[in-house]
Order: sequence, then C-alpha cells, then structure tokens
Amino acid sequence: MNKYEFLAQLRNALSSVPQEEREAAMSYYEEFFSDAGEENEQAVIASLGSPEELARSIIDENRKETAQSPNTSADGSGFNADGFTPPPTPARQNGGWTGGQIALIVVLLIISSPIWLGLLGVLFGLILGVFGALIGIIVAFGACAVGFFVAAIASFISGVPAFGLFGIGLSLFFVGLFPLAIYPLFKLLVKLTVVCCKGIASLIRKLTGRKGVA
Repeated sequence: MNKYEFLAQLRNALSSVPQEEREAAMSYYEEFFSDAGEENEQAVIASLGSPEELARSIIDENRKETAQSPNTSADGSGFNADGFTPPPTPARQNGGWTGGQIALIVVLLIISSPIWLGLLGVLFGLILGVFGALIGIIVAFGACAVGFFVAAIASFISGVPAFGLFGIGLSLFFVGLFPLAIYPLFKLLVKLTVVCCKGIASLIRKLTGRKGVA
C-alpha cells in the first residue's frame, strides 16, 4: 500500500464525518506524509496503523474533544466546530514502537550520522585520551622509580654511596607519588565511563522504550 491508497481508504473510512472536518483531517495527513518524505512513506504507514483504525481514532478523539468544548458542530456529528484534532498515533497508544517507527528512526540516524558519529568520535577520543594519560603516568612513574633505584645500586657498587642514597630517595619519592597521582585520574575515568554509559542507555531507552507517547 502506498500513501495514495492509504489516504483514499482513509477518506472512505471518514465518509460519515462532515465534509469540513473530513477535509481538515485529510489535509493534515497529506502534510504528514509530505513532511516525512517519500523515502519514509512505508514507515509512516506502519506507524499510523490501518486506515480504518486511524479513522476510528480520529472520530473518537474529536468526540472526546467535543465533550470538553461547547463549540459542537451544528449537524450533531459530534465533531468540534473549532477544527480537526489529530489523535495520538495508534501504535504509540499501545506503548512501544512498531517496526515502521524503528525503520524511520534508523533512516533518521543514517541521515544524521555525520553529526552523531563525530560526537561519538570526540567522546571516545576523550575516554581513550584519559586512558592514555593514566597509562603514561603509570609507565613514567614506574620507569623513574626503577631507573633511580638501579642507578642507586650502581652508585653503591661503584663506591659512591652519596649518589646511591640520593637515587634511593628519588626512587621512593616516585613510588610515593604513584598512588597520589593515579587514584584521582582513575576516579575521574570511572565517573566519565559511568556518565557515558548512562547517557547511551538513556538514548536507547528513548528509542526503544515501552512508554506511550501522548
């Protein structure tokens, strides 16, 4: 079924609705398809449900609006004289997302991929940068501690105990700085990872969540 067949069946299903309100509804959904684009036509049809179901939703929604408004149409049809009120998408009334809606989201993600891929690249680059800094500090401090210790041993062997003691002191200094520098960076890395994971999980829940959207 294409959009023309869908709209024709919807118009037929709305035959009992006054012409003005029917035309308003048809204009709304014609524009709905136009805004989505031809490439998303099937996804829109899947999200709206069958024409008959959509027509029932339109009638029920406008009668509900009429019950809350004094401006009822003069012909007793139960439609609001102020204009057409579109119902929520049937698939979303039941909660969750249909295959068509997911397909539409996938298409939009592909179109916007240069943006979000760039942001993901920056994010992962930042995480890798922190990892790299942490590893670099570990290697540097470890190398300094080991280097000065080896130099101290060599000084003792060569008969220069003063340089040996100085080297041992520097080696212990770097060993002492090791936990002081590593712990804050490790804590920052853990927090950054948790925030990123929560953000990604929240995005996935919004895209595939079961909560209804009004």
